[in-house]
Amino acid sequence: MGRKNFQGKWFYNFSLEDRVPADHLPRAVAEAVDFSFVRGVVRETYSHTGTPSVDPVVVFKMALLGYLYGITSERRLADEIRLNLAYLWFVGYDLDETPPDHSILSKRGRDMGGKPTVSSSTRSCGSVLSGALWTATGSTSTPLW
Repeated sequence: MGRKNFQGKWFYNFSLEDRVPADHLPRAVAEAVDFSFVRGVVRETYSHTGTPSVDPVVVFKMALLGYLYGITSERRLADEIRLNLAYLWFVGYDLDETPPDHSILSKRGRDMGGKPTVSSSTRSCGSVLSGALWTATGSTSTPLW
């Protein structure tokens, strides 16, 4: 009878890129949407002084994952991004990097003058993404999801 004994390794030959299936929703979104527009939309709400901020594209993608997968808790969303390799890949972080925690979403919501909840910020993500996906795919009737 076989028995699996876990032994950690010092080094791994591992790529997040290889672990995200070609037909996975975050990959389809990443291929269809150029997220560079986010920086232009929020530029005026960011300060040019102080400590560097989290990339607004990362914050948008975090909220977008909440929208796409119905995750309405900021804490749960941050946990899911840390645990799910596809989500981690989608927001642009690697295995040895710690993605932003839940407080980034709350703070960003307050900075934008809104109620700091994933559900309120993701409604706007959804409408922006719907338009972007429909434009990117040339679709006039059916979104990707």
